[in-house]
Amino acid sequence: MSRAALVFPPQWDPRQPPLGLAVLAGSLRAAGADVRVFDLNLALYQRLLTPAVPGGIEEILKHRLLDPAGLADPPAYLRTSEELQRIFDSRLDPDGLSRLFWDTAGGPWSPASARDWQAVLTGRETPPAVRHLAPEITSLLDWNPDLIGLSVIADTQLGAALALAGRLRRARPGVRLVIGGDALTYRRSLLPALPWLREWVDVIGLGDGEPLLEALATLPAAPTVCPVSSTTGPGASGPALAVLATNPGPPSSSQPSPRPVPPGPLPNGLAWGADGAPAMGPTVLPDLGRLPPPAFDALPLADYLTPHLVMPLETARGCPWGRCAFCIHPVRAPTGRPLYRPTPLDVVAAHVRSLFEAGHRRFFVVDEAVPPPRLRALADLFAALPGPVSWIAYTRLDAGHDRAGFDRARASGCRKLFIGVETGSDRLLARFHKGVDAARSRRVLLDAAAAGLAVHFFLMTGFPGEEAADRQATIDLLADVWPAFDPFGISYDLFLLSGERDTDLLADPTAFGWEGPTPCPHQELAWQFPVAAGPAAAAAWSDFRRRLDDLADRVCGPAWGLRHAALAQDSLHLLLLEAHSSPPAG
Repeated sequence: MSRAALVFPPQWDPRQPPLGLAVLAGSLRAAGADVRVFDLNLALYQRLLTPAVPGGIEEILKHRLLDPAGLADPPAYLRTSEELQRIFDSRLDPDGLSRLFWDTAGGPWSPASARDWQAVLTGRETPPAVRHLAPEITSLLDWNPDLIGLSVIADTQLGAALALAGRLRRARPGVRLVIGGDALTYRRSLLPALPWLREWVDVIGLGDGEPLLEALATLPAAPTVCPVSSTTGPGASGPALAVLATNPGPPSSSQPSPRPVPPGPLPNGLAWGADGAPAMGPTVLPDLGRLPPPAFDALPLADYLTPHLVMPLETARGCPWGRCAFCIHPVRAPTGRPLYRPTPLDVVAAHVRSLFEAGHRRFFVVDEAVPPPRLRALADLFAALPGPVSWIAYTRLDAGHDRAGFDRARASGCRKLFIGVETGSDRLLARFHKGVDAARSRRVLLDAAAAGLAVHFFLMTGFPGEEAADRQATIDLLADVWPAFDPFGISYDLFLLSGERDTDLLADPTAFGWEGPTPCPHQELAWQFPVAAGPAAAAAWSDFRRRLDDLADRVCGPAWGLRHAALAQDSLHLLLLEAHSSPPAG
């Protein structure tokens, strides 16, 4: 039986278990592997919050954070969160160059710079987060896995992920090492031109991870190779390789480090041959109805920093619309269109029942956008459980949504929907292929409000050619719908539009009134590009944000609401709404 270690690097929000690790652990177990999950992100936050003395302020604040009763006073609860954030942020980096927050991280390292990638892979630079994780790294290595998989959802994880890959490769040169996740998949068009990555990772996972990891876990023991040279500086093409033996044992200081023979094209994987030529494996889309359920028991569920676990629930992959000109969809059909693949509802129902039987009562449907028929079906599924639950989801302003469907969702425990409204300008909605107009937006949002649902509004500005009338159209839309909602649940973000790789906007920027991205030195691995930049864009964003805030204050009044919390952590919306509106569900 092969041993597979799944690693989740920092930084990600430590208040919710990462679904991807549980999904991959379930798949590897079904393939016969012995699996261990190492949530190094959670481990980092827990270490930084270790009390300096028994009974210290850290223990007091963590007790408040984890006490469900604290949710009844949201401002006080969020002050506790802020105090804890100050502690772990101050302890991360004594030099103060790197920062750590609940929902993001920052520092001098750039995820868009190939030079910075090489610096952490080779160990010339070590992110502060990795320095705090020596005990966990030792534990992982002592387990002696045959396969190590690093799951990287976001760019905030990339620095630590690459540093870990380099450290693990140096310590265990014969192990098969794969890195994957959205942060890599968004760069799928760039990675084949980086042959020096083959010194550090055997395969990069691009797209659905189950076929790749199952294939790696069932391969025979890997023969290994020896680099004749180990040039790793910028521009290096990697070592010349010669086959040595299978399972050669640890390298000596006088012997170049042995490496696994490249396994050849693997499903949903990118590898490089000994000559540096990239080999992209076939795209394989697993049958979602036949996948094993996520192995949440492999995760330390009791350790996540939340009063109540909100369990992530995937019922489909991909976007049912998939036409927005600015939205990245790296997993596509041969036709070039993004894919939408729903899991059969009976499979979803069985999974939800098993989570309910395990004691879970709160769920976050992480699908990109739940279509109207699916929302109604999920409502019926949740309503059929033996007891009450609460849940949240993402959706679009689709024509099929109506008051009756939203009523069913609310009656089944749905508290809030997260919706990409973007703008109230019909001109911009049409130009960027949103598939909706302001009239439908009003109707759907008012139906949601009438059903008692809260809504989070994702808004955008900085569109090419955007005029004052376009921004006013957004203000007018919100002025029409916000009064219909319970003020407590209203929340919104305002983003500056970005051009993203593999989107219609970046493929033909002039068709959308944009000149395209401005090249920046040492940013060759960027996948997002500001459409509007500079002081004028920042000032325009600030002015529009001020107008939105003024409108919200006029509509909602002085009472505290979720709009004041600036929450990026979606699950906390659910917990605060639940505490505000009714007794907790279990």
